[in-house]
Amino acid sequence: MRQLTILPDFPSWQKQARAALNSHWSPSEIIWAEWGSGQPELEIFEEPDAAPTTPSPFRVPKAFLSLAQTVACHRSPQRWALLYRVLWRITHGEPHLLKVLVDPDVHELLAMEKSIRHDIHKMRAFVRFREIPLDPEPWFVAWFEPAHHIVERN
Repeated sequence: MRQLTILPDFPSWQKQARAALNSHWSPSEIIWAEWGSGQPELEIFEEPDAAPTTPSPFRVPKAFLSLAQTVACHRSPQRWALLYRVLWRITHGEPHLLKVLVDPDVHELLAMEKSIRHDIHKMRAFVRFREIPLDPEPWFVAWFEPAHHIVERN
């Protein structure tokens, strides 16, 4: 087993995933860990040095990259392993995997994407801002006001 520790963002995962693919590490060989997750590092796993920056010989659909960037925003700690498992399958014989909506991995990724898109919509629709005049510069205060709490004022 190999432990890959990443920052909790897409570029960090992408770099390590590319290196893992280039090294031919299957998803079952990797434990994904996040810096700052509060979990102790496990000394029993081999953690490779920094990922090489060699270009990957694998072709990945743009749809997967877009989906992966969105799913990277999900809070599930399993998202990195799920993304790598789907990436592995796409690059190892299932290039049209994302079109198989009944596949459990694809279904889970799409559910995570839907959750993120829903949260993005709610934040855009229901975050409120007010200017508070203070010296020397004004402050701007923001809060989240869900629709069911909005009361019409006359």
